[in-house]
Amino acid sequence: MGLSSRIEDVEGIYKNIGGSYFQIAILADQGKYLAIVMETDQPNWFVGSVKAIIEKLRSNYYNTSYFEDNYSKTETISELDKNGVLKMGNQSYMKLFPVPKE
Repeated sequence: MGLSSRIEDVEGIYKNIGGSYFQIAILADQGKYLAIVMETDQPNWFVGSVKAIIEKLRSNYYNTSYFEDNYSKTETISELDKNGVLKMGNQSYMKLFPVPKE
């Protein structure tokens, strides 16, 4: 009886590598994951905006609807590598928290 407090590997806080500055939180939401903007230098994005909708496929691969800076939607397969780098669309994000196990 009890709920598991274990979070999935993809859940956490990330900062993008290169390009426009984004810090996002990826959180579980009804069987999917939402990438929510926490901080950005982009005037057309706001804290709380959904940057991506992510669904687990298998292992470290995810079906992803990613929103570009102009809000156009890109459908892609994302991958979370063992070092905590999430490749999503034309962007890569480094996981800041929780730190991946080495």
